[in-house]
Amino acid sequence: MPRLSKRLSLVFSGDEDEDGSFTDRLPGQEEEDRIGLQFSGRETSKSRFDYTLGWSNGHLRPGIKYRRQGALSDKTTYRFTERIQYEHEKNVYSRTNFRISRLLTNNSIVNWSSRLTYGERTQGVEWTTQFSLLNRYKIEDDRPIAVSYFVSAAGVTRPDSYTSVYAAGLDYRRQFVRDYLFIEFEPSANYRKLTAEDNRELLWRAVLRLEIAISKQPAKLI
Repeated sequence: MPRLSKRLSLVFSGDEDEDGSFTDRLPGQEEEDRIGLQFSGRETSKSRFDYTLGWSNGHLRPGIKYRRQGALSDKTTYRFTERIQYEHEKNVYSRTNFRISRLLTNNSIVNWSSRLTYGERTQGVEWTTQFSLLNRYKIEDDRPIAVSYFVSAAGVTRPDSYTSVYAAGLDYRRQFVRDYLFIEFEPSANYRKLTAEDNRELLWRAVLRLEIAISKQPAKLI
């Protein structure tokens, strides 16, 4: 049982990043409310294999996930994840994420992130790519601020191959009232069209999130 408790964890949506979790949301993308279990399989210093069982919209979401990350140079790192998942509305699909991060200063990072999704009910390959600049401000304060400035594009390859949206915006994040509470504000401009034949329209969007960090480790701003 002690060994099992170390390898089995409860995962909430938004637990992406260093703990290797359920969601890989990019700024400017919707995030569904999800909860699930994650069982850690084989793990090395650079890679990890997980079995996941999620719950979303009244249905189970079994899947497997592989993650690999490492350094390309002293200031450049990469992260690759591959997930094979079953969902009620999508059936079986695969989701590939790749990210390269470059440290500019101690408080500034530039990221290039891409995602490919392909499955039984997807529109061919559904893709997203994004460049972002993440800065930390007021580092001397007890609760510093993190702001990510991003530009992105997304599209599909079937039945017609086209870019569905171009977007630009920022993601403001900081601790709020308590160290375990985080507030995010994400305004963006989206130049989009719903089908290959439609004309593009400009859509302004703003999302406000309140996050509660549940962890034995100290919460991190970025």
